[in-house]
Amino acid sequence: MTTKEKKTPSIKIRGLNPETTDIAINNLLVGFSVISLKIPRHETDIPSGVCVVTTDNSVISADVIKFGNNKKWCKKIMEVVVDPKDKMQTTLRITYNPEKSKEELIEYFKKFTFNSVELEFIKAGQLKGDVEVEVDDLKTLNKIRQKLDKYNFEGKELSVVAFNKYGKKMVPCYVCGEVGHAQKFCPVAAQQKAVKIAKLKEDAKNRRNGVVRELPKKQETTSKQ
Repeated sequence: MTTKEKKTPSIKIRGLNPETTDIAINNLLVGFSVISLKIPRHETDIPSGVCVVTTDNSVISADVIKFGNNKKWCKKIMEVVVDPKDKMQTTLRITYNPEKSKEELIEYFKKFTFNSVELEFIKAGQLKGDVEVEVDDLKTLNKIRQKLDKYNFEGKELSVVAFNKYGKKMVPCYVCGEVGHAQKFCPVAAQQKAVKIAKLKEDAKNRRNGVVRELPKKQETTSKQ
């Protein structure tokens, strides 16, 4: 019989800019008790899967888009769009499978003559995936989620995914928004239920005693002459 390895609860922070520094990430977590922080980064430059090409005019650009956009190549659907910064519409951005080389890409579009072909690279040192944070307990985890989930940082909205001590993803309670308990065990839901029951009992008691609870009056509105 095997037992699951015990760990501490953790979160993964998603949506950070690739250029975000370790200092900036640590600053996001100031004030929280963090056991460990894993910030994965690329060790070398690697192709990003985006190539920028230039053509003679917008007519040729339109033909290139028609030829390559939404076409499947090497198990990936390509995207060919005009660079929004180029008003002349002669600069195109091609998103493709990064496993293919520059030469193979040129061969695929061999019916066209490009003025320039430049691959974009993910630079060494840029973030590689999610930032993982291990914490002491669920209370700390929920506090970090409350601060960082949907938080706008460096122009991007972050998202936070929570995992229990066994590495299983936790779903937030739809009543209170916290993780770590099922909805039927939610303290907020229990409190709301208790208030509702107390109110029903009070209304029943008042009815027995002949007291009618007064409903809030609607505010009168006056029309402008």
